[in-house]
Amino acid sequence: MAGDPYLALEVSRSATEAEIKASYRRLAAKYHPDRNPGFQDAANEKLKELNVAYELIKAGGQPESSGEPNSTNAGPNTHEGRGDTTAGEHGDRPGPEPNRRTTIAAELARSGLLEGRDPADDPTVDVLASMISRGDRISLCFGYDSFSTSGQYGFTEMHRSVPRIAGTLGSASLSSIPTSVSPVVRGEAILCTDDSLIWTTRRVAPVDPVWEEVSVTAYAVALVDILGSRVTGRRKREVQVWIDDGPTLTFRTGRSDAEILSAYVDPR
Repeated sequence: MAGDPYLALEVSRSATEAEIKASYRRLAAKYHPDRNPGFQDAANEKLKELNVAYELIKAGGQPESSGEPNSTNAGPNTHEGRGDTTAGEHGDRPGPEPNRRTTIAAELARSGLLEGRDPADDPTVDVLASMISRGDRISLCFGYDSFSTSGQYGFTEMHRSVPRIAGTLGSASLSSIPTSVSPVVRGEAILCTDDSLIWTTRRVAPVDPVWEEVSVTAYAVALVDILGSRVTGRRKREVQVWIDDGPTLTFRTGRSDAEILSAYVDPR
């Protein structure tokens, strides 16, 4: 390829292997043809460029031209503030920073996952903002219909409950969901950051004839713990993700979303 492969992958020359892989995955998802309708040819060309750059860096190759020092807007990501990753009720830890909530709310709204709900008091936005570090970039964001797991695993968890007036959240997407991961649950959102796969579940329980308790739990697994994935199921709408020393996760989502998620989490 012509040019600097580090620039192509938006990483510095001092980037670690994990940072290079994370940036490659993020850009590959961004330029996936299914996410660029009307520009599939250009997206495919960009993917080819990314693949060549990634393989060149992995092989220890040098760019064809290195006249000037490499510069990029992408710096190393910091993950400070993740010390307490245990589940807890809202209020057990400092509230998420407003700009983090705004970014996540915008991503969820862009993907159509807020369903008209007010992001200012939506527990999904709040629980994700509490889990995702400020420096993390959200690379993927879409919904899923159902989730299943073949066994238990030490997922990172974050939980929040909030009372809401019955019927205001849209009953179509709400069903009784246990706060722990069960064999089959209704889903809400899947996100990927530079280093984690994150998904949420939602439970609605009646408190009285007027109020209901909405509980959202977010689960995360590090991308480095994912061994691989495959798209399967009727009309290829399911993506199975295999966890190192853990279960197989199965997300049922849209066909193109399944392909994109599989390509993103599959290690090269």
